[in-house]
Amino acid sequence: AGSTEVDDISENDQFHFEEIFAKTDAQPLPTTLKEAKAINDDRAVVITEAAVPFKIVRVNEAWEGLCGYTQDEAKGHTLGDLLQGPETDVGAATALVDKLLHNMDDVGAVLTNYTKDGRKFQNRLRVGTLKNQHDKVTHFVGVLKEIQDLSEAFGRNGSGSKEMNS
Repeated sequence: AGSTEVDDISENDQFHFEEIFAKTDAQPLPTTLKEAKAINDDRAVVITEAAVPFKIVRVNEAWEGLCGYTQDEAKGHTLGDLLQGPETDVGAATALVDKLLHNMDDVGAVLTNYTKDGRKFQNRLRVGTLKNQHDKVTHFVGVLKEIQDLSEAFGRNGSGSKEMNS
């Protein structure tokens, strides 16, 4: 394992890393279900229910391309069911949800996930809340971006976002 592996980040660094991470994506997360469904760009977007077990409601074409599951295959399942594998840090994923449930609107982490065909990838994940007109959280939205190394995860590649093509 080289020094650029995500697993080399200490627990103390994780909090600092999340602060840096939240500032690296120039595109804001959608804030309403309508906005999230309207996203028509190259970001891999998943919308889940806001209640346990956080079942998938919708994914976009970019998410299908990255993860390998179609909208029909993903709907009704959890992200853990589809993307977690032997090297996924379940604690980090749980911590993201916990922060959202405690009124943080936009959180992030880097996770190891697996595509439908079993390919392991590093996933820079941002998660936010979607609210209705009464400011009540109705869904969560996640934006996934495959990364190649920690410099990309930290946004040190110049622009803070690097387009990744499969």
